[in-house]
Amino acid sequence: MKKICLFFLVLFLIPTYVNAKDLVLSELNILNGEISPKFEPLNNSYTIILDKDVYNVEFDYKKDDDIEIEIVNNFDLENNSSVEIVLRYEKNVVKYHFQILKEVEENINLTFLETNDIVENNFMFEYKNYIIPSTCIILIVIVNRVLFHKKKQRRKKH
Repeated sequence: MKKICLFFLVLFLIPTYVNAKDLVLSELNILNGEISPKFEPLNNSYTIILDKDVYNVEFDYKKDDDIEIEIVNNFDLENNSSVEIVLRYEKNVVKYHFQILKEVEENINLTFLETNDIVENNFMFEYKNYIIPSTCIILIVIVNRVLFHKKKQRRKKH
C-alpha cells in the first residue's frame, strides 16, 4: 500500500513542481495614467484612469526573460474600454484585465438635498414582538413531539 501511495505521489506531485513557474509580472506601472488598486502580482483585475485626450495606455513592466507578453486592445481607447496583458509560458496563459475610465469633459456637480426625515413605520416592530417568540415555541413543540412521540410508541411495543 505504501508503494502505491508513493507511486501516485511521484506521478502527480513531481511534475507539478517541475513545471511550476510564477507566471506573473513582477512590477507594473502606468506612465500616462493612474492604476487602481495598487499593482499586486497576483491580482489580475484593475482600473486605469486616463485623461480625456489619451487614446492608449503606456505600460512599464518587469517580467522573467522567458515569458512572452502581448498587449491586447490598446488603441483608440474610450471610456469603459478594456485592455488586456496576456502572459504566456509554454502552455500556460495568464491575463491581466484593465478597465479604462476617462475623465469627462465637463465637471458635473451633483447636489443632494440632505434631510434627516425618518419615516416611522412601526408595522414590523409591532408584530416582531409576537412573531419571533411564537415561531420559536411552535418549532420547539413540533420537534419535541416528533422526537418523544416516537419513543413513546416504541415503549408501548415492548
